[in-house]
Amino acid sequence: MPIPTAKIMKQRTLSKPNPALMAAAGALIWSLAALNPAYADTLPEPHMFTDFSQLNRPTTPNSWLIAPARAATALLSNGVAKIVHSTPIELAATWQTVVEAQPRIRIIAVSDDGLRVEAEQRSALFGFVDRISFQALASDDGHATFYAYSRSQTGYWDLGVNQRRLTEWVEELLKHVPKGKD
Repeated sequence: MPIPTAKIMKQRTLSKPNPALMAAAGALIWSLAALNPAYADTLPEPHMFTDFSQLNRPTTPNSWLIAPARAATALLSNGVAKIVHSTPIELAATWQTVVEAQPRIRIIAVSDDGLRVEAEQRSALFGFVDRISFQALASDDGHATFYAYSRSQTGYWDLGVNQRRLTEWVEELLKHVPKGKD
């Protein structure tokens, strides 16, 4: 006995898409976009340094910023940078050493004065690119402080990756900063 067409349509509308399959397909599409050379042209030029005085943070939850106390409120930073007993150049050199020790990292630019470092790190599984910017500067008391900014180049959420990255890297930085005279 043939099944009426209306019943077939009803059976089709009752089936739900497989969430795991949909997530995998979405991740594949995002990973292809992240690896697409044409998409890379839309990323910031590697030689361009983040201008923290003009920073306009996205409203998406895929970035993390640590800023000096004097700028933290205005920039809506997620954390306040410590003042360290070091010179800005020593601080930036130590940051670069910490960054270079990370997996899947590429230093894309260091300023001529050595105080700014731009890097990118790719995720292990899909190769998503995150951009990390750092700038060391003199603090008001003659020591050094910094800006550190990590953000995703694709997607909306980062699942806390940028926060974890900066938290871990700054902890490592503070362990290795040359100690100055108090």
